[in-house]
Amino acid sequence: MKRRRCVMRAVCFAAAVFGVAAAHAAMPVTAVAPDGNGTLAVTFAGRITVSGVLVTQTRRSGRVIHSPHLPRYVARTGREYPQVEVLSPRLRTALVAAVVRASSATAHDLCVSAGSSGNPSFEVRTFQFRPSSGSVRASAEVVFEGELSVSCRIMEGRRGPWVAWPSERDGRGGWRPLFKFEDAAYGRCVEKELLDRYRTGLMESTGER
Repeated sequence: MKRRRCVMRAVCFAAAVFGVAAAHAAMPVTAVAPDGNGTLAVTFAGRITVSGVLVTQTRRSGRVIHSPHLPRYVARTGREYPQVEVLSPRLRTALVAAVVRASSATAHDLCVSAGSSGNPSFEVRTFQFRPSSGSVRASAEVVFEGELSVSCRIMEGRRGPWVAWPSERDGRGGWRPLFKFEDAAYGRCVEKELLDRYRTGLMESTGER
């Protein structure tokens, strides 16, 4: 068991640290498919799938302008908060091109390009603790390959802390996930980094008292 934990730590360290230290590789859009809710599910690097994606088009001076729309959280006040953001112009262009190609295809599922050669690097750029009055204990931003930003929350439940990724109400009293890891082991590495940071922060705050 101890050896298994050491191996897991080594794998997670390689994914989180080595990839950040090296130059960011271009993260490809590897698949586009309908998500069953009138929007699209887009897979990045074969490892991350974001649902609720929409690309609209407008005409300006005779040109067709495509604009990608990714999941956003709308608060009761009406204010919108992005849950997923494209940070690089390169990925934005690749996303629009992939969706446009998929919309013109006859098949319902389109494989856009070959799968990624490895797990995308990731970096926890922001981590903010929240008052412990509710189940949400912290909020964080994870950036994949320096190009895709995903917001998440650390929740505290009866079984301990866990990571809540972007989702939206499904109209039936439940929640529909808008983000998932296609590779479970990779997802565990990302969540381990977040939960370790959460637990470390708790220990430090306790030690200060």
